[in-house]
Amino acid sequence: MSEVQKRKKKRKMSKAKRRRLRQLAVMMTFVTAAVLVLSLIIVINCISDKEDIRDKAIVEYNKGNYEQAIKLFNDSLDEYQWFSRNMDLDTRLYIADSYMELRQYDKARDIYKELREETSFYLDKDYLDTMIPLANALYSFTNEKDYAKALPDLEKAVEAGHDKLNMYIGVCYLELGNSDKMMECFNKYIDKYGLNTFIAYELSAYYLSINDLTSAESYIERGMNCEDDDYKYLLKYNRAVLLEINKDYQSAYDIVSQLHADYPDNEDIEKEYDFLYTRVNIDKEPVNGYEHEPEKSEE
Repeated sequence: MSEVQKRKKKRKMSKAKRRRLRQLAVMMTFVTAAVLVLSLIIVINCISDKEDIRDKAIVEYNKGNYEQAIKLFNDSLDEYQWFSRNMDLDTRLYIADSYMELRQYDKARDIYKELREETSFYLDKDYLDTMIPLANALYSFTNEKDYAKALPDLEKAVEAGHDKLNMYIGVCYLELGNSDKMMECFNKYIDKYGLNTFIAYELSAYYLSINDLTSAESYIERGMNCEDDDYKYLLKYNRAVLLEINKDYQSAYDIVSQLHADYPDNEDIEKEYDFLYTRVNIDKEPVNGYEHEPEKSEE
């Protein structure tokens, strides 16, 4: 091969090499651009206010501001973000627990059921299997007043460790006419957590119903000294009933008058107010056809 031919061949090979390099450079440019675009898409879809909103919701939840927490949790769920499924499942669990705290047991139950159907190892299925019947039982207890229906699931929940529910079980047994089991359950709660106004009200009402005025008065006084205020207005109502039984109508009327002003929609308070009004005004005729004579103690 002559020198001229060699140079031609060399130039041809060099030209082909430069063409391949240009093609490779163009291909790398497209690949780099695609990677950048894909990275940008991922970044855009992975960055949102979801976690910040959720963190604020958890703060409100821990403060006991459950309604505000639910609003913020739902706002967090509305924020679109990739790879957030487990976080969203936990957020929904927070919402269900918030509804439990607000005693909206049907809403809590529905969310627990939805979560139970999720195929995720992140969720504690045992916890959900406990909370679903518990929410259902508390709904039966609170909203339907079906104590026989609520009792089995409440007892299972206590066996699972939710022993604070003994106070609700006590009420179930009270309503079902089993005073021994009622006292057993109330005492289990009191021994561990102390007396609260709910149990004090229920026991004072029970002792009033069987005309044990000494025990009724004791639980009224003890309940009024409890730290929580939830049922103190009903303890005041029971005190008024006790005073009425003892024929101290004016003192009873003074208590019920204030309760009637504070709770005008409470039918029991209104009925007691109407009756006591007739006594302090020396009106022998029943008001609104309501007659109420205190029971006499058996000698």
